[in-house]
Amino acid sequence: MSRLLVEATVIARTEGPSPRSLGHTLRMARWQLHFLGPWFWIASVLLLLLGFLVSPVFKAGTSTMLIIMLPLTAILSVVYALRTLGSGVREVEASCPTSIVEMLAGLVVALVCFDGFLGLIATVGIALAHWTPFWALLAAWLSPLLLLVGISFPLVLRWGTLPAIVVGGGPWVVLASIAVLFPDLALGQFLLGVQTSLSLIMHLVVVGLGTLLLLLLFLRGSTWQRLLVQA
Repeated sequence: MSRLLVEATVIARTEGPSPRSLGHTLRMARWQLHFLGPWFWIASVLLLLLGFLVSPVFKAGTSTMLIIMLPLTAILSVVYALRTLGSGVREVEASCPTSIVEMLAGLVVALVCFDGFLGLIATVGIALAHWTPFWALLAAWLSPLLLLVGISFPLVLRWGTLPAIVVGGGPWVVLASIAVLFPDLALGQFLLGVQTSLSLIMHLVVVGLGTLLLLLLFLRGSTWQRLLVQA
C-alpha cells in the first residue's frame, strides 16, 4: 500500500493530470481483488455449496438451489467486498484519474465474472447429470444475478450494507420462497427456469437490463459519483 501511494504521488507530480482510461480502472480492480484475500473466495464457494447441501431439506432440486443461491451469493459478495475496503484503498483511488465509482464497478464486474464462472461450471454439471436444458438454466440464474447486483451496487455506496441487502436480496428471497412453495404458479415456473419461448425472452431482457446498469456504472461512474459516494 505504501509503495502504491508513493508511486501515485510521483506520477501525479511528474506527469500531471492524465485522462480517464479503462486501463486505469482495470488495474485498480486487479489491486482490489488482491486486498480481498483468499478467504473471501473460499467463503463464496462454500456459501454456494451450502445451498446444494440444504436442498433436500427444502425438497428442492439442485437446479432450483442454483437459481436461488447464486444471485444471493453474488449480492453478499459485492456488499461485503465494497464495505471492507479500507481507507488506504480509497486514498490510492483518489490519486488516480478514474473515479472511485468506476473503479469499484471494475471490482464488481470481476466478482460477477467469478460468480458467473462458478455458475457456469455448476450449470454444465447439472445439465449433464439431469438432462436439464442448458440455456434455460443459465438464463434463469444469470438474469437475477446481473439485475440484483446492478441494483445493490449503488445502494451499498449510497446508503450502506443493510439497505443494499434488504432491497437487493429481500425481494429475491420472497419470490424464490414463493416459487419453491408453489411451483405450479406462473411465477414459480418463470423463476425456476421452465423452458418456454416467453420466459427465455423475458430472462434475456432482464440480463440486458442488469448488464446495462453495470456498464453505466463501470464506464460512466464519474457522472454518478457525487450522488452515490458520500464525502
